[in-house]
Amino acid sequence: HDFAQISGLIGIRYVNWEELLTISALDNDGDISDYDLGTSNNLYGGQLGLRLARRGPHLNWEFTGKAGIFGNDAQQRQTLMDNNTIVVRSVGSRESGVSFVGDANLSAHCPLNRVWSVRAGYNVIWLTGLGFAADQVDFTNELNSGTTLDRDGTVVVHGLNVGLEAL
Repeated sequence: HDFAQISGLIGIRYVNWEELLTISALDNDGDISDYDLGTSNNLYGGQLGLRLARRGPHLNWEFTGKAGIFGNDAQQRQTLMDNNTIVVRSVGSRESGVSFVGDANLSAHCPLNRVWSVRAGYNVIWLTGLGFAADQVDFTNELNSGTTLDRDGTVVVHGLNVGLEAL
């Protein structure tokens, strides 16, 4: 919805965060053993946001902020091999939980003509409630080793964007 230079936003979003980690060990006999870990986080949810736009004579500016609570279908899997021939552990787990996704963008765009403009900006995205591969490492040797899922991870990703836009 538009209110002059402020727009309200509502929508649904999907975010996928996956990681792989391999730890390789070399013993005194020259034998190599690997510990492979992988995580997958599938976030589904609704989000609300605001966009503030400022029009200038040669450059237009926009600030957009969005946030939402998401369901996270997370899973981890791990395989521990001895001498890369004997499977010591091959387990995994799956868990549902709640995550947060928030993002902000500051962009400028320069109209080239009535249809096309060049756009550049900076994005910051904040994700919580993630299962990271490194957080699943379990060096114990018990019956249930490697079967829990740690979903306490938080990450902030950011970067530039540049593009051509048709209005």
